[in-house]
Amino acid sequence: MGGKNRHIPAVIVKLPDISIKGPLDVPPLLLDTIRHLRRGEINVRLSTALCYLSNVLLKSYEPELEARIEKMEKFLKEYVTG
Repeated sequence: MGGKNRHIPAVIVKLPDISIKGPLDVPPLLLDTIRHLRRGEINVRLSTALCYLSNVLLKSYEPELEARIEKMEKFLKEYVTG
């Protein structure tokens, strides 16, 4: 029957808490996820969820970063044109 072999038991492992305060904190989380996956400490499903959520988090920073870039461009334009 379909779905019988789809259940993959989760490996219980205490993952370290990682504080994410900005976009530069996401790559260490992804590297840590890859390390745990390669060691067999977490399953692919958990790894996929962490990577997906990391992507969503990174996208949430885009408006803030775009606003900062626009502000810098405006400053540079005013500085150059004097």
